[in-house]
Amino acid sequence: MAKARSSHSATLLLSGKVLVAGGIPYSDTAELYDPSTNTWSSARNLTSRRSSLTATLLPSGNVMVVGYLSSPELYNPSSDTWSAAGAGGFWLGRLDQRQDHTATLLPTGKVLVAGGKRSRKIQFTASAELYDPASSSWSSAGDMVHARQGHTATLLPGGKVLVAGGFGWFRLNSSAELYDPFSNTWSEAGRLAMARVYHTATLLPSGKVLFAGGQGNSGILSSAELYDPSKNSWSSAGNLATKRERHTATLLSRGKVLAAGVGINFVPRCRAERYDPASNARNECTPR
Repeated sequence: MAKARSSHSATLLLSGKVLVAGGIPYSDTAELYDPSTNTWSSARNLTSRRSSLTATLLPSGNVMVVGYLSSPELYNPSSDTWSAAGAGGFWLGRLDQRQDHTATLLPTGKVLVAGGKRSRKIQFTASAELYDPASSSWSSAGDMVHARQGHTATLLPGGKVLVAGGFGWFRLNSSAELYDPFSNTWSEAGRLAMARVYHTATLLPSGKVLFAGGQGNSGILSSAELYDPSKNSWSSAGNLATKRERHTATLLSRGKVLAAGVGINFVPRCRAERYDPASNARNECTPR
């Protein structure tokens, strides 16, 4: 890339290119990767410097960016321009910053923005809001049952969103909850066996959600568990071969999940490993 960065965003565009934006050191720069030519090129700068941001591809092909500041913005790939995404969000207009939140594209085309904290302050929030691209406006999505940041949000097949884990007030969160876009309400969804933050949550073809790794009360975790939305229940998914946090978990074409990467200053036993839902077990560890 033209600029070294972390805590940035990377978004696959409808054209097949990838938009990389923001990051640390606090940057307003953006660039595009073209896989057909294996090259990078500059994109127009964001209107503000951002890190720990979310970047959501909308059905129109535009990308909505939220994070660090109270001014969400839209990137238009056709014109290579950035513009305001509404006149400040419902919550974003009341408090000035949001980090380590989640942004989930709903089947309606709206975007659910939930949780997070104010930048540079220990002030977690349970607030959530909806962005409507059709009217470029924000509305309240009510409050989550629990304030949290560094959590995960997973869109389930029925249209509900499962939010779980993260930091809460003075503790790690083991709670989970569901957002129902049809009633615009939140409800409890049981509890994880292990409180965790900076974990991964992967929707499996079965409709279950695999939670793996993260940071727990006793340090970096190797444990994994499954949420079954049909029963609103949790069960064990065994252990990773390597403790991981801030890693990635990618659903592969045949239904297995590839876990890769580890936390800072941690020497892995495996570079990567795969989870097989059919046997509910980890397999194919790649040694260092």
